[in-house]
Amino acid sequence: MTVYYFDTSVLVKLYINEPGSIWVDQTVNAANPSGMRKNLVVVSKLGLPEAAAAFGRRLRMRDITAIQHKTLLKALLNDFKSKFRTLSV
Repeated sequence: MTVYYFDTSVLVKLYINEPGSIWVDQTVNAANPSGMRKNLVVVSKLGLPEAAAAFGRRLRMRDITAIQHKTLLKALLNDFKSKFRTLSV
């Protein structure tokens, strides 16, 4: 298993299409034939409020809609529970 540390700028690429988003998605969601994750993604606990703030900024800039914002926040919360290992700062 490969371990990756993602700061918030990388984490946001999982939810908002930016350069590098495809690599981030493939890294986070890579699985072996039995369905087990190939990679461990580690993030800071501060990544949650920082990513939420980034989504809020995109909403204020009108890059995303209110519905998309709500969907992104829900996905972020679910992923923090299931896909990432968090570290305290």
